[in-house]
Amino acid sequence: MKIFHDKSSFQLAVTVVTALIAIASAVFAAANYFVANKLYPVEGLINRVQAEADSNSQRITTDEKLIPSFQSSLEDIKNLQGDVAEIKRTTAQTNQNVLELLAHPSGFDKHGN
Repeated sequence: MKIFHDKSSFQLAVTVVTALIAIASAVFAAANYFVANKLYPVEGLINRVQAEADSNSQRITTDEKLIPSFQSSLEDIKNLQGDVAEIKRTTAQTNQNVLELLAHPSGFDKHGN
């Protein structure tokens, strides 16, 4: 039993098999291109997002360490505000005393006694 009846049938079979191999190669190349250019960039993006998340986590940890220092500074500012209020009150009282003394200059000698 002969598979190929003549030489042209054999050449046609070889051509068909070669075409199928070429098509399979093209499909494989397209799949390889898709994997290399479409899937790996997503993986790279995931890696970049993970690196950014790690960086943010470290920055948050650093910020958490600074919070007590900021709270201490805030307390210092509140204390200074209290001191400033006391200075303003004392200055206002001193100004009032000076005005009262200037209003009654006859009670003092030239030395301020």
